[in-house]
Amino acid sequence: MRVGSPEPGKRAPSIADSQGDPFHAADGRHGRGADHAMSVSMSGRLVDSAARASQAALLGPRRPRPHKIWKKKYIKVLIVGDSGLGKTTLVKTLLSTPGERLQVHDGTFTPAAHNMIRDYIDGENNKWLTLESARDRSIDLAEVEDPRVDVCLFALPPHRLRHIDLRYMHELGRSVPIIPVITKADTMTIREAQNYKQEVFNRLQNPNIHGVRGKINVFSFDKDTLERAGMGEAAGTQAPPFLVIASNDVNEDMNSLDVPVFWPERRYPWGTAEAFNPEHSDLLFLRALLLKEALEDICKDKRQRYEVWRRRALGGARIGRRLRGFVASTVLPVAAALWFAQNNFDVEKSKEQLRSAARRVGLTGRGGKGQQQGGGKAKGKGKAAEAAPPPPPAPVVVEAPAPKKRGWF
Repeated sequence: MRVGSPEPGKRAPSIADSQGDPFHAADGRHGRGADHAMSVSMSGRLVDSAARASQAALLGPRRPRPHKIWKKKYIKVLIVGDSGLGKTTLVKTLLSTPGERLQVHDGTFTPAAHNMIRDYIDGENNKWLTLESARDRSIDLAEVEDPRVDVCLFALPPHRLRHIDLRYMHELGRSVPIIPVITKADTMTIREAQNYKQEVFNRLQNPNIHGVRGKINVFSFDKDTLERAGMGEAAGTQAPPFLVIASNDVNEDMNSLDVPVFWPERRYPWGTAEAFNPEHSDLLFLRALLLKEALEDICKDKRQRYEVWRRRALGGARIGRRLRGFVASTVLPVAAALWFAQNNFDVEKSKEQLRSAARRVGLTGRGGKGQQQGGGKAKGKGKAAEAAPPPPPAPVVVEAPAPKKRGWF
């Protein structure tokens, strides 16, 4: 972020002054309008013109494609963070193009409910499992929008890292890799930002809080991938967290060029903070990684993570069936034998009692049936049979006249 008041009648210098090249320094240190093969210096390493052209393409009207044979690729990013950190603005700034204003809903309020988010991730995996195992599926899965979550952007507040954030990232990292981003980086000085970034990096490796063991599952970018994104060698070992600036205000001068450039910025009385200026924010690097350079690595990690989840989900039902069979064939008979032994239960005596009861029931049933059959035969042959007793006579009801009333009652 630049600090300094502009001269009377002039506006504060910005990257738009560099003849439409958003990657020339505003103060002219690298030569205004000069055609340099090596242009921007970051972290002691020069980024060549090919990387600069690749970064410029990210901010143009057309979305980048990783290679020529790439047809269609989906990436699903989950954004989690405290309220008021600018998550909605971050999404708009990260994914919008010139002339397009991305519409983002307000999101879901999930206070300290990491289980709800993990259930959502598992639910999306179940959708894909149902889709790939459907018998009546008539479309290639490569053409279907993948519902599975690829990565999670976790928004951290500036200045202070809380224990609840570390615990939340640790629990959520069990289901999806985390990419921590420090929002509102323009509210910190250069030294504060660097110290805070180093502190967050160290705590991600060693949270040092009760109940959390091991480092947090942060997505690991390859060193070559980070260099292709323009971050340089110094950032290759500790890329996350990213210091980002997001804004809903767009530089209209950059947007009205022959080749429009999406250039969000935040203007202050003392200067301008530009979201895609590498000297102010890491948002351009994050956009390059998510949309181009690391896209295939992120999707590959998602597929490997899904296979592990799939084996666990399908193996759980199989193990449950085997466990029930083992209990029914082994544990229950042993438990029954122990109970019989402890209660002096005579098995042979019980079997004999059951046989006797069965014989008595059988004899009773056969006797009744024989009597009925015998009665039927006697009637068929004309033999005399005992007559059924006559029904009792119906009671005779005699109505007697009511006595005459006497007196005045």
